[in-house]
Amino acid sequence: MVKVVLGGTFDILHRGHKTLLKRAIAQGDEILVGLATDEFAQLRKGRRISSYGERLAALRKFFEENAGEKEYFIFPIDDPYGPATSDGGIEAIVVSEETFKVAEEINRLRSEKGLTGLRVVVVEMVRGEDGRRISASWIRLGEMDEEGRVLQRGK
Repeated sequence: MVKVVLGGTFDILHRGHKTLLKRAIAQGDEILVGLATDEFAQLRKGRRISSYGERLAALRKFFEENAGEKEYFIFPIDDPYGPATSDGGIEAIVVSEETFKVAEEINRLRSEKGLTGLRVVVVEMVRGEDGRRISASWIRLGEMDEEGRVLQRGK
């Protein structure tokens, strides 16, 4: 049974997030998802985000529709690492190109603790039809939808 971890804010669950989550589902039998608390997300993002409860509900719905018989656990995190630096049972981490360096740092910390490094699965950033990466910021501004379709051109 392969245990996989990933984490994030998952503000406005869009096609990029879904691609990352589907890769995690494909990689493991047990998927651990660290979901940034409201406080941690606000520190990292510095902009308005959906509440933890809203983001949690969207993730649960996604997993119910896409995980099949695989087990998943969604839990709050208030740091970039969650259990990835201490849980010796985790075998892989799924990250975006943008967060690859966090995975490297996690493996460094695991090594210091005598734990085996995680297999790092890097998912390419998903781009919208205008070439920009899909992000909650663009969606919130009304410039693109959750699928990356352009709604209005940036000014």
